[in-house]
Amino acid sequence: MHDEGIGYGSINHPVDTCRHCGYKGVIFDKCPVCSSDKIARLRRITGYLTGSLECWNSAKQAEEHDRVKHH
Repeated sequence: MHDEGIGYGSINHPVDTCRHCGYKGVIFDKCPVCSSDKIARLRRITGYLTGSLECWNSAKQAEEHDRVKHH
């Protein structure tokens, strides 16, 4: 960002936590350690970090769902 003269920017790193075993990292569908699908997700939307996706309205949930997930 510095080299391109961008004064403000951010890189969004998803931080997921398995609610079953506690693994933290990027979790796609199921936990890579215990295969649980009970995942707590931390995401940035409209500039704010937020925890549980369940509290988002349907439009924001759809936005997160449609994002390209890079493996």
